[in-house]
Amino acid sequence: MSYQPSREVLSKPKSVNAQLAEFVRKSPTCEYPAISYLSTEKYAGLISERVRNPWKINQKETYLCGPNAYLFCLATSHKEYYVKYMLDLWTFGEASIAGLYVKPSNSCLNFNVQLASESGDISAEDWVALASLRDSSNAFFSYDAIKDGIAGISYPSDMLEWFRGSVYKSSSNHASISRRGDVQDLIRAQRAQRSNAFVCMLISAKVVQPKAAKVNALANHWAILSSDITVAGKSIDLVDMAYDELLEEELQFTLATWGYREGKLPVHQLYPRGMGAGNKLTVKDFLNYFYGYISAK
Repeated sequence: MSYQPSREVLSKPKSVNAQLAEFVRKSPTCEYPAISYLSTEKYAGLISERVRNPWKINQKETYLCGPNAYLFCLATSHKEYYVKYMLDLWTFGEASIAGLYVKPSNSCLNFNVQLASESGDISAEDWVALASLRDSSNAFFSYDAIKDGIAGISYPSDMLEWFRGSVYKSSSNHASISRRGDVQDLIRAQRAQRSNAFVCMLISAKVVQPKAAKVNALANHWAILSSDITVAGKSIDLVDMAYDELLEEELQFTLATWGYREGKLPVHQLYPRGMGAGNKLTVKDFLNYFYGYISAK
C-alpha cells in the first residue's frame, strides 16, 4: 500500500474505536521491522491505553521530552488524530497529523526497540510515536539511539512547528534555550492555562530530578503544566504583593512528565528543603531553572 498524505490532510479521521477495529481486522504488515514481534491486537491495545491515559506516554531514558509533550497534548485533545498517526506509522512507515507530515528515516524504522523495551529504556509504542516525530524533523541527524542528545533535543521552534502544522488553531512561543523566564512569564503561563490552552514549559531537568545532583540548570526538558501555578494559596496572576516579596513566596504546581500518575507530578513536593537555602520551593528558586513556555489550543 502507498501512502497519500495529501488525501489524509483533507479527511478527518474516523472514531478511535472504528480505527482500531479496522486496523485489527485488516492486520497490515508492520513497517517497523524491530516491532513486528507485536501483533496488531497487542499494538492496538497499547494505543488504546494511551488515548485513555495520555499521561502514560513516557520518554523514559530517551531525549524525547519534546515529542512526549506534544503527543501528550494530541492524545488528550485530538485522540482520533493520535490513533491515526500511530496506525499509519505501523502500516506505511509515515503519517500525517492534519498538515504535519512525519516520515522517519530507515535507521529509526529499524532501531532495535525490542531490546530497548526489555531493558526499560522506552516502550515499543512510545518509540514509534516519539522517535518518529523527532527523527522526521531532523535535517542532519537521524534519531536512532536512546542516548542521542544531539538528534533528540527539541527546540522551541520545533515544538511550535508541530503545533502549528497539525490540528491546533493557535499557538505562541514564549520560550528560549538561552534566556531564563521571569515572573511575567509565569503569570502569562497561568493565564494561558486558565484559558484551556496547553502550556508546555521549558525547564532544566533538575526541576523534576531532585536526586540528580550533577544535572545543571540548562534548558533541556519539556513538561506540560497540569495545574494552576499558585503562590500564597492564590493563582500567581491574582497575587497582590511587592515583587521582592513575591520572589520569596512558596510556589506550587504540577507537571505532566515521564509517565507520572495522572500527569500530576507535584514539583513543590520534590524539594521539601527547597531548591535554594530555604525550606520551600520559592518563586526565585524556580526561575533559575525556567526558560519560558509554549502555549497551544
